[in-house]
Amino acid sequence: MIINDTILGTFAVSNASSVDDKVTVFNRLIKSLYDIHAPIKSITVKRPPAPWMSKGVRMAMRRRNRAFRKYRRDRSDENWVLYKSARNRCNQMIRNAKRRHILENITSTSAAAIWKFLGTLGIGKQGHEDLPNTIGLDDINRHFTTTPSLDRSAIRQTVEFITGLPRQRKLPSLWRKAYVRPLPKITNPTLPTHFRPISILPFLSKVLEACAHKQLSSFIARHNFISPLQSGFRPGHSTATALLKVTGDIREGISESKVTAMVLIDFSNAFNAVSHDILESILSYLMVSPGALDWFQSYLRERQQAVRNEETLSNWCELAAGVPQG
Repeated sequence: MIINDTILGTFAVSNASSVDDKVTVFNRLIKSLYDIHAPIKSITVKRPPAPWMSKGVRMAMRRRNRAFRKYRRDRSDENWVLYKSARNRCNQMIRNAKRRHILENITSTSAAAIWKFLGTLGIGKQGHEDLPNTIGLDDINRHFTTTPSLDRSAIRQTVEFITGLPRQRKLPSLWRKAYVRPLPKITNPTLPTHFRPISILPFLSKVLEACAHKQLSSFIARHNFISPLQSGFRPGHSTATALLKVTGDIREGISESKVTAMVLIDFSNAFNAVSHDILESILSYLMVSPGALDWFQSYLRERQQAVRNEETLSNWCELAAGVPQG
């Protein structure tokens, strides 16, 4: 059923004229499919949260997950080190929390209370769920291995929808609206400058961004536009390669009895301060095609964002500079 509904919906998307109309129809299609095949249901959680779970452990788990998502997007050595550090710190906090919880409960003077607590841990329990005789193992295996996937025509229509958007040289308006999640940079933030904005954008816009990033990166690398000394935003490079270059130059200067001076420049809120005019001029100077330049201008211009915290939403504001961070 969901396959047939998807096919009918993708034809409606392909018949829409402008990119904004296509995205609006596509969003309605996805929402209607969710409402039909995966409607929202209210459930009662019978199993309470882990008794050893604390606010600090939850924060550590969120930091670990964010670091892992960042590493999956950019598998650099620096991101791996950051994820590994967050993961190890989280695992240590979980072990300590579980150890404290167990010690607090097994020090009870009541043997009955101790055995009751051990029972919650699954100690002393044996058994397994038997399968009903009416269902054979081959039937279950056949069901798992023959579950239907999306129809080829539905996939083709979806791919044509995404790949057709750049040809119109415009990014849909809905994909230029971001919900911003403020992440604290310090332990106890008190000022807006103590937060880092993380833009939550539609997932399909991220697919198109990834395609544009891959093509632009290939174009820049093919024409050798990037300095060989640059370490940021390059595959196979990180802060480690930058540090190795600096220390190598210092060692070479010392060995030749030269005076070495180093100037460091720190751009505060660098991503938020990117000038759209300057960035577009750079792309034009790099001889990016007119069609691609129009698309990047549409990507940068007329962006809006609103800060969301739980169920509260700020007013929408238009961005005069900067690029999305997420």
